[in-house]
Amino acid sequence: AALLLALVLPALYFLVAPAVGAADAELVGVLLAGLGVTALLIALPLVVPSLVGAACAAIARGGSRWR
Repeated sequence: AALLLALVLPALYFLVAPAVGAADAELVGVLLAGLGVTALLIALPLVVPSLVGAACAAIARGGSRWR
């Protein structure tokens, strides 16, 4: 999802900004930045639990060597 955002949002900006003109290019940039922030607010809660679980499993495996 993050890779998709990293590729789609800039491409969308460079396709839409010239079409609407120089005066509205800043507005398009702000709208796409808002879309990116909103997408992160939705994607992060879905991704972070799996990352924390993997980190906890790695810590638990590492701590089991000390017993």
